[in-house]
This record gives sequence, structure tokens and C-alpha cells, in this order.
Amino acid sequence: MRNISGRVGRAKPRPSSVIISRDPHLATAFAFIDTIEVFWPRRFDVSLKNALRAETRRRVWEEPLIINDVPIGWVLKLNQPTESALRVLGDRWQDRMSICRLHVAYDLDRQAGVIDEEIETLMTLHTHMRHRKTSDSIRNEKGTVYSIDTAYRKGRLAKTTVYYSDKPGKLDGELCKPHLEIRVLTGRAVKRLGINRPIDLFKIKPRELFSKCITMRDHAEPIIKELEKSIKPHPLINIERRVRGLLKRSDHGTLTDFRKERPRQFERLREMDVLQINDGLMWAPAKGREREVCWGKCAYYHNSGGQAVKDIDDRDIWTIDWRSFPPSKAETGSRPRVRLEPRKRIRLPSQPIAPRVVETQKTTKRDIKQAILENPKITVPELQARFETASGVMLSAVRSNFLADLEFLKQRGHLKGLLPRNNGRSSSRC
Repeated sequence: MRNISGRVGRAKPRPSSVIISRDPHLATAFAFIDTIEVFWPRRFDVSLKNALRAETRRRVWEEPLIINDVPIGWVLKLNQPTESALRVLGDRWQDRMSICRLHVAYDLDRQAGVIDEEIETLMTLHTHMRHRKTSDSIRNEKGTVYSIDTAYRKGRLAKTTVYYSDKPGKLDGELCKPHLEIRVLTGRAVKRLGINRPIDLFKIKPRELFSKCITMRDHAEPIIKELEKSIKPHPLINIERRVRGLLKRSDHGTLTDFRKERPRQFERLREMDVLQINDGLMWAPAKGREREVCWGKCAYYHNSGGQAVKDIDDRDIWTIDWRSFPPSKAETGSRPRVRLEPRKRIRLPSQPIAPRVVETQKTTKRDIKQAILENPKITVPELQARFETASGVMLSAVRSNFLADLEFLKQRGHLKGLLPRNNGRSSSRC
């Protein structure tokens, strides 16, 4: 092709896109339990929380559950539990305990040749959560995609999904790891999955749970076919690239919006098989034990060539693909990690504390009233000179109220009994 200037114009290289018709495996998904919450009407024992902290090396805390300003129980929160922590929780399980919240996370390990843009397009445009309201919409907040926007939603939310790719992986520590979570938010929804006790968490099948909650379909394929039949574009115009780019730039180009507008065509779309989900449940390592626990359980750290980590030169440590190496052991080491220096605590110099003023004689309202009764015409400055520890506001208030009471008692004729015996002249002045 030649432009007006006579130069030969070359087409720009096409970026790889999700080819739905072939259904290639773009990534391998490994599931693990990210968060659980346990409800109990009573307060949890300190020994149980200490045992869970010892197993996970993470923070374990409880919060009161308050509904309509009435406390009904306590909720124990545990992030990234290990296999041993769940067994400890199961051994100390009590009556009326229930799992009221469950987060099952999937870390996506990209296949060779797959870029981050393909995974992001797949999870944000071609993913739909099943069994949701038609009026629900997707919310994208700074790269974190929530399948249901709860801002204007009526009713309690039982299940949702969250996707982000700007944080390290919790299984292997890889930076900018694609991460998907299926969050079950009510105890009734957790029981529908067949989970009543911590021991039932070991029976979770990630592949079955994923297909039960999430569907992946290509809603751009029928649009592309319809355009190619109707307008018959020029052979050099790439309709597929233009349609997919328009859907990506549009705010309403997701599969959820397509189902809302065209429900019948949505049912005719074919399911996509682009994720290879490992059916075994992984366990996040305890904090500080990444070398001992994590690598031995992750199946995708398999070495096909048989090369050991110790045979690699230090210069190539940041350029190699660590996904092709076996699980790390005590003699082989693990993936290089950047250790941050702990923050130093700064102790402020202690300031001298002023000694408290000890009142030698405490002034009571009864003493003030007795002084007013002896001399009803006494002023506030005179009272303040007599009672140095009392404030002027207090003396003024007591004086005005007590004089009003004296006037009321004088009208009723009850003032004679309240006067002192040795000072009968003061009553006549009132």
C-alpha cells in the first residue's frame, strides 16, 4: 500500500488476542482458601486464637456481630489458613459454631507466550458470574473488578467475585499475579456448598466450584459473524480486531451486559475452555515458612529438563523462567525474594509530667449553702475568697439556685426551721 507521499506503508504487527474458536489454554489456575470467618454466640477462647496464630503466623482476631444495635455473637476472622490451622479449628469446634464467610481464591499462572493483556481481557470482558440479578452491574475500581456493584443494590448479597492483578501471588510471591476470588458472604450460602464444619473445607473441588459459579463465553464472536455477513468489509480490514477493541474500550462491552441485553443469544453461546484448573486444593504457606511449605505443594514448579537451581549462574537469576524448575527444597533454595528492612521504632524522649495538685480541703455544695445561709447578701467574689478551691462558675450557680430555694421556702413559711439557732437575725433580713 502506498500513501500520498509515495512511501510504502506497512501494517502494524497485530497483538495476540484471545482466539475463542480454538480454546487454547491461556493459564493454569491453582485454588486455595483465602479467608474464612466463624460465627459463635459466645466469645472465642484465647487458647484457640493463640493456637491459630501459632499455625498461620498471621493475625487472628474477633469482632462482635451487631444487628439493629443488638449484639448477637462474635465472628472469628482468619486469613490464608494453613492445613494444620483448619485441623486445630476442627478439633476445638463447638456447638452452634458455623462458617459464615468463605473466600476461595485462584492464582492464574500464564502459559508460555501469553501476555498479561490476554488474561485481563478474558477475566474482565468474557467472564460472568452465574445466578445473579439481571439488574446487577459490574464495578471496576482502580483495576479491581467486582462482579456485583453494591452501591445501589437492594437486598443482601450472598455471593460475588473479585479480580485483580496488581499484587504479588500468595502461593509463589510472583509480582503482578492474576488473582480471582469467589466470595461466599453468608452462612446459608456456605451451607449450600455442603460445608458445615472445617473438615468439609478439605473436600472442596476447585474445578467444580469454578464451573458452578463462573461461566466464560465469547460474546464478540456472533457480532463479528453478523458484521462480516451484512457489510462485507474489505479484505484488508480486520473486523475481529476492531470489534474486540471497541468492546474493550466500551464501558458496556462485558459478557454480563450482553446477557442483560440479549438473554436468548447468551444462552446459545458456547462455553470457553481456556483455563486449566488444578483439581487439588493448595494451601498458602505460613508467614515466614515459604521455603518449607509452599514450593512442595505447587505442582506447576516441575522441571522438565532436570536442571537444578544451584547450577545457574547468579547473573541469570533475574532472566530465567522460574516456572520450569522443581519445587524448592532445603538444599536447592527457592525463588529470590526482595527482603525489606523492618521499620525502626523511634522512641520519643520522655517529658516530665507536672505533679498533680492535691486539694487539702474539698469544697462541697453544703459548705457553700451554709455560708449563704449565714449571710444571704454575700457576693460571689467573697465566696471565692473564702473557698479558694471552688471555681467562680460553680459558686455563682450554687448561689443563684440556693437563693431561689430560700425565697420559695420563705413564701411557704418553712424557712424558720432551716435557719441556724445561734443566728436568728439573719432570717429577718431575708
